[in-house]
Amino acid sequence: MWQVDSWTRAPEQLPVAPPPRSDEVISSWLLRVAAANGVTLAELLEGLAVHHPKAIGLGQFVDEGVPAFALRALGHFCRVPSGELKLLDLRRRAPYPDDGLLLFRGAAADLRCLPQRACYGFCTLCLEEHGSHVRWDWCYAGVICCATHHVGLQDGCPSCRHPDPVDFSLPAGAVPVCHSCRGLLDHRASRVPIGQEVEAAISDTYRAALKGAAPDFRVWGRITDAQFRRFVHDMLELLELCLPPSSMHGGGEPVRREEFLTVVARLILDGVPAMRARQRRYHPRRVLPWIGLLSFLDDVHGKWLLEMSVAWPAHLQARLHSALHRAKRRRWPYSPFSLKKTSNLRERYAFLRRTYEIASPTSRAATALRPVYDSSDKMAPPVYDLSDRKQGERSQSTI
Repeated sequence: MWQVDSWTRAPEQLPVAPPPRSDEVISSWLLRVAAANGVTLAELLEGLAVHHPKAIGLGQFVDEGVPAFALRALGHFCRVPSGELKLLDLRRRAPYPDDGLLLFRGAAADLRCLPQRACYGFCTLCLEEHGSHVRWDWCYAGVICCATHHVGLQDGCPSCRHPDPVDFSLPAGAVPVCHSCRGLLDHRASRVPIGQEVEAAISDTYRAALKGAAPDFRVWGRITDAQFRRFVHDMLELLELCLPPSSMHGGGEPVRREEFLTVVARLILDGVPAMRARQRRYHPRRVLPWIGLLSFLDDVHGKWLLEMSVAWPAHLQARLHSALHRAKRRRWPYSPFSLKKTSNLRERYAFLRRTYEIASPTSRAATALRPVYDSSDKMAPPVYDLSDRKQGERSQSTI
C-alpha cells in the first residue's frame, strides 16, 4: 500500500492483482484489485495516473468503451494481459449494447467512484459461492433474476438501502455483508423476490436477447431479438418517467424494476393470440393491458409512446392502435390518455398494481424457478409455459 498524500510513491506495478473473472465487469475487477491492495478505487485510479496520465481517470466511465491504450496501461499496472481486460467490456459481452438499458444511480462522487460505474443488482448466493464480484448481466435494467440460482436480484442493501453495498474484499465462502452498514445481505431479505414465472421469463429472455438470441415465438409471438430489446427499453423508460424509482407507493417501498417488467411482459403476451384467448376466457371482465396502459398515461407521455412505437413489431403496434381506437370511442371527443399530470404518484402505482395484478412486496414469497432449457441450443433462453395455469390460481380482479 502506498501513501495517499504522496502519489509519487505509487508503484509502477501493483504487488497484488487478483485475476479477472470471465463473467464480471471491469469496475468489479478494479474494486477487487483495490481491496486486495488496501486502497479505494479512487486512490487506485489516481495511482495509475501517476505513471500513465492518459489512462483511465476520475470521471471516466470504466465499464464500457474504454480505449485500447488505457486497457494496455491498466494491464501493465495490474500485471494482467490487456486481452483479458478487453473481454470484460460491456460492448464485448453483447453484440448490441446500445439497445440495452444500463442501471445508474444518481449519486455524488465517492471513494468507490459510483458515478463512473454501471450500478448493479446482485445475487447473494453467487457472492457467497464465488466471492464478491458483479456479473455483466446484473448491470442491465431488464435482468431481474439470477441465471444460475433463479432467485430475484437485490437492488441495494435491504437495511440501509445503499445503492452500492457489495464488500469486494470478501472471499468465496464468506457471508456477504454491506460495506456501508455491515448488515447481512441475505437472499431471504430481498424485499421484492421473484415469485412469478412471467417476471423470470422476461428477464431470461431479455438476457438472451442481449446476446442476439431470438425469443421463443411459442411464448412471445413472432418478435426478433432487436424488437424485443427495443420494446423492453422503451417501456422501461416510459414507466420510469411516469413512476420515478425514488417515488414511494402506499406501502412505503420504492417502485421496483420487477413491477415494471411485469407490465412489459403482460403487454407483450397480450399480443400473442393464444394468450389473448386465454385472457378472454379466464378474465372476461378484466381490462385489456393496453387499455390500462393508456389510462395510466397523460398526453405528453402518450405522444412519446406513439412516436416510439414505429420500431415495434407489427402485432404490438396493432394492439396499441386497437386500444387507442377503443379508448377514443369511450372518451370521444377527448384524449385517449386520461391520467392527469397532477395525479398523485401513489395513486398511479395503486392503479398500475390493480390493473396488472402485481402483488404487493409484503405478500410475495421467494420462490426458486425451474425453467426448462433446450440443451441443443446454448444461446436459446429457457422455455416457460406461461399459459398453463390452474383454475384455482386465476385472479378474481374485475378491473
